[in-house]
Amino acid sequence: MLSPSHARRFSLKEVLMLLAPCLLLAVFALAMRNRGGNTIDLNKHFALTMEKYEFEPVTPREVSQGYSAKLKVILNHVGPTPAWWRKVSRGVGTNNSGRLIYSNADQSRPVLMPPNFKYEFDIMLWHPQYDVATDRYIAKFLIPLARVPAQKANVVLKSKVVIGDQNGKKQCAPLPLIIVLRKAGEPIKIPRVSTNPLLVVKKIEIVELGPVDRQPDGYDTELRILLRYTGAIDGEEDPIKSMPIGSGEIVDADGQRPSLSSMEYGGQFSGLPDLPYTRTMSMRTSLATIPRSAGALFFIADYSLKDEWPLHVRIPIRNAKGQRLLTQKRGAWSRLQLLSALVAPANSINLEEGCDTTVSIALRYSGVLPTGGIEKMRWTTSWSEHLIDEKGKKYWTFNYLADGVNGVGGMFFEYQSSKGNTYTTQYSFPLNQIPSSAGRVWLKAEIAVGNNAFLPVSVLVRDTPLNR
Repeated sequence: MLSPSHARRFSLKEVLMLLAPCLLLAVFALAMRNRGGNTIDLNKHFALTMEKYEFEPVTPREVSQGYSAKLKVILNHVGPTPAWWRKVSRGVGTNNSGRLIYSNADQSRPVLMPPNFKYEFDIMLWHPQYDVATDRYIAKFLIPLARVPAQKANVVLKSKVVIGDQNGKKQCAPLPLIIVLRKAGEPIKIPRVSTNPLLVVKKIEIVELGPVDRQPDGYDTELRILLRYTGAIDGEEDPIKSMPIGSGEIVDADGQRPSLSSMEYGGQFSGLPDLPYTRTMSMRTSLATIPRSAGALFFIADYSLKDEWPLHVRIPIRNAKGQRLLTQKRGAWSRLQLLSALVAPANSINLEEGCDTTVSIALRYSGVLPTGGIEKMRWTTSWSEHLIDEKGKKYWTFNYLADGVNGVGGMFFEYQSSKGNTYTTQYSFPLNQIPSSAGRVWLKAEIAVGNNAFLPVSVLVRDTPLNR
């Protein structure tokens, strides 16, 4: 043990050498503090981020399509807010890599698609949409999660989302998503939803189309399906008026599309608001182009109100012998008589629509009136009314915009009045857009009541001779 007299004293030089590392650290810290704006800050670079995600209830319509889970992903960002943020209301998303990954034997694989799946991928990504209330973008995934069998590993969603403009130009780098949807050992949950479509078919009409209707597409048959809403009525809104038109297809007895001989398969689908809480869905096609060897034919479609379970229809339109199952034929008694056709200047309302001429057509019905009078009867037009000049040129077709005169205007159909057994209707159109060099001009129309045949109507609307 050393005595106090033998304790060593450090020189000033040695003390400074011992304190040197501490002094250097202090000087470095002070220098970094003074640099301020030159420090590296990740928040100065924009990047899309996932703020949170949550599950939402699936609708009956989504369950009918094979989905059992809906994932809501809220997107935010770090860094400065770019100029396009808030301006792009419906961004472009990508789910090309969207897959459900699961494993039972250390081997990952994508989930199977639902049997009635109608989209390209097994996971449907809704395009990210801007939400004003939260200043965020929201993306949603519809996922057939219940189709993934029970497994020992987690079910994981792997995908990417990106926000872009309406032209598909990406505004930022894609954001990878890895989200656990169902943990290992969790039971499979199948959503319980109502299968009531709140729609019923009230009437079906299969109509033979005449020469006027067949132009220019060559359709020979029109199918009309009258649907009625059977749900509760909330307020004054008629739910069926906002129902999507939907689509459908023609199939044979085996559910396969038949081969065609001369024209591409198609059809015109229309949804016309009819009586209150009813709507007529219409399809036109050419059955003559489908060989008789195809046998019986059916029209199948799904109709749904907003998010409700769809109403599936399967309607026979041709028997096994190749004969159309028509409910309304050409040449049958129309039960209509043309009383008068008055050509006059358009009123102020129709002038605002660009029309300058109206034709009021009065018809008399010769059949037995139902209870409630003629207003309770179903009046239909061929939907191919048009104007035609002496040269045979057509200018407009009802329900479509003009394609022959400056691309402006069109023909409008209006119900006018009914009294006793008479019915008055009106067509309006911009006659002044047809050049005088076209000569005389006629209105061509066809009108029917009930299941009776159409009555052809031809009205001279301009009597200017053609300069030959």
